[in-house]
Amino acid sequence: MDFTNERTPKTPESLEVSRVNTGAKLMIVRSGASLFIGSPQAPATLTLYSDYDCPYCRQFMVEDLPWLERTYVEPGKLRVERLFVPMSSAGDLMARAALCAVDQNRFRELDAQFASTPLISDKQLWATLKSAGVKQTKEFSKCLSAEATTLLLEAQKARAEEAGVKRVPTFALQQKTWLGLLTREELKRTIEAAMRN
Repeated sequence: MDFTNERTPKTPESLEVSRVNTGAKLMIVRSGASLFIGSPQAPATLTLYSDYDCPYCRQFMVEDLPWLERTYVEPGKLRVERLFVPMSSAGDLMARAALCAVDQNRFRELDAQFASTPLISDKQLWATLKSAGVKQTKEFSKCLSAEATTLLLEAQKARAEEAGVKRVPTFALQQKTWLGLLTREELKRTIEAAMRN
């Protein structure tokens, strides 16, 4: 699957986007093409390539991500890098909305809404935004279709392509990459083995 086009930045650093959200329980940092949850000083980073329109991605976000955050992210042992690889127009719209929600310190709320209730139509987006507390301002509407948001998603897709990601959810931790969900015990073993190396 080819995720790139001629407008894809060569490096994430070429994007002039950097926002910090400290309004949520965990620090949300958008830097370059990446969105990070947790402390920048965490010794390891788990990268999650996902799509809101993917049922297995949503399952991970609902069942395992909260446990992962409590067990490893909040204590500062791990941070999670979120990269969106939308493979449908609905997934693209939700990824755009989530990235734009960072500006209102509402990423975590909207992320949770998208994980638990998949979006089916554009019309449903506005009701979901409202229930997540995202204000439907002119700035937010502009952000959804802004070139900066398009470039950010293209850079994330380029990262996925460089990593050889063809399907989601794909995870990367240190030198290990895997496709699909692991059991909680397998995930724990994988994270703790990576931290020992």
